[in-house]
Amino acid sequence: MTPSTKIAMCSLKCALFVLLCNVGGASGVAYGWGVLGLLNFEVAFIGFLLILMMGYQKLKNVLQNPSQKTPSKFVLGVELGLSWKKMGAYALFLGALLALMHFRLFVPLPYLLGLGVCLGSALGISFFKKL
Repeated sequence: MTPSTKIAMCSLKCALFVLLCNVGGASGVAYGWGVLGLLNFEVAFIGFLLILMMGYQKLKNVLQNPSQKTPSKFVLGVELGLSWKKMGAYALFLGALLALMHFRLFVPLPYLLGLGVCLGSALGISFFKKL
C-alpha cells in the first residue's frame, strides 16, 4: 500500500467516523429533545468541527511548508490562533449561538452534547490515525 493510498483510506475512515458520531448523537438528541434539541446539537457540532478543521489545516500548512523555517512554539501558537479561516469559523460559531439565543431557541444540554460528541469524534480520529 502506497503512502498516498494509506492517507486516502485514513481520510475516508475518519470522515465516516465523524459522520457516524454525528448521526448517532443527533438521533439520540432528536429522540430526547425533538427538533429544537437537534438544531442545538447540530449548531454546536458543526460549528466546533469547523473550528477544529481550520486549526488543523493551518497547522498542517505551516508544518508542511519546507521553504520557511519552523517558527518557535509561541509564534506558531499565535499564527494558529489568529488565522483568518479560524477566526471566521469562530465568528460563525458565535453567530449561530447568538442567533439561537436571540430567537429563544437555545437549549443548553443538547448544545453541550453537540460539543462533547464533536470533541469525542476528534479524539477518535487520532485513534484511527494510529491504525
